[in-house]
Amino acid sequence: MQIGNKIKRMRIERGLTQEELANRCELSKGFISQVENDLTSPSIATLIDILEILGTNLKEFFSDDKDEKITYTYEDMFDENKIISVFSDDAGKLQAHHIIPLGSVKTVGESTKQIRKDNKHICNSPLNFVYITEESNLAILDEPIASYAEKINITAKEKLKIPKYDNAQISLDDIRELLKQRYTGLKGDLLGHIKNLLPYKSI
Repeated sequence: MQIGNKIKRMRIERGLTQEELANRCELSKGFISQVENDLTSPSIATLIDILEILGTNLKEFFSDDKDEKITYTYEDMFDENKIISVFSDDAGKLQAHHIIPLGSVKTVGESTKQIRKDNKHICNSPLNFVYITEESNLAILDEPIASYAEKINITAKEKLKIPKYDNAQISLDDIRELLKQRYTGLKGDLLGHIKNLLPYKSI
């Protein structure tokens, strides 16, 4: 999905100029212009503010067009009625899924099967896995590598701690950098969770 183009279309439909939208969101006109031209991506909080002014929300914004929904990318993670956890009743049915697909780094003459067997390969780092249901895993597997990265929208990227992942063909160095960012994000979430459980303890 081209977020910027959709925001621009909605803004025009509501009769707002870039400056008017920027003022209502307490942002600069230049920033709105960059977002609409897909030169930059707003944070989740900023996107929520923009969508509120445009009379919609994240769920409606990303589900307007069936082809643009995240049905192929971690749908389970956004189902409030489903808990994806190794401690859930469905834990035995969950499958480990490579967030950054093995096909992204496959070289000529190399198979994903070979990469999967190489425990030292960066793509087989525990940081590159997420648990999802078999149904979602099969749906993702059917998705061509070329469009895989494009269909992981900004919400999913933020949730997975890989906000800069936007290209299906990626170098090993880029993967290392993405997984470092994911580690930092997950570590922050874990420390925050521990602080909530032990509010009087120093971490």
